Amino acid sequence: MHSPGPRRKDVLAAGLSNLECPGAGHRRKEAYGVEFSLILGDDIMRFLFAATACAFLAGQAFAADSLDCRDPMNQNTMNMCAERDFEAADRELNKVYGEVMKALDDESYKAKLKLAQRAWIQFRDTECTFETAENEGGSIHPLVYAGCETRLTKARTKELRDYLVCFKDAEKCGM
Repeated sequence: MHSPGPRRKDVLAAGLSNLECPGAGHRRKEAYGVEFSLILGDDIMRFLFAATACAFLAGQAFAADSLDCRDPMNQNTMNMCAERDFEAADRELNKVYGEVMKALDDESYKAKLKLAQRAWIQFRDTECTFETAENEGGSIHPLVYAGCETRLTKARTKELRDYLVCFKDAEKCGM
């Protein structure tokens, strides 16, 4: 562990111009011909980073809640609306998956469905990465990626619902 460096007020009072402070961010600023040394310790830097991240995420959450997805007017709004659509489709998929798991009596079938679902999630993510490769790095990429996720998730939800129908009436499924 390093020894604590001088405090900010000590540096400013001493007027040291070539101060080194191990383990701390050291910044020099010049204003009106006067050089100021600001020392921001690791703890302060971590706090500032965390506070900035929290403020950003809170702003994003507020913005997402107040979205009007009926007529999005810019790319960022379209991206956030597409993500919202995917999240809704994913919630529905998880609900139906839970219903199918409850309908299965045999533990080996449950284990197989769980394995199949995990493989399907990996497929979905890989497929959407492939499908949207042309847009990678562009501002439209989140929109088309979320659209792919939504489309595949809704298709999988339909498959799982079909399983429920088959469990209730095997003749409808040709069993």
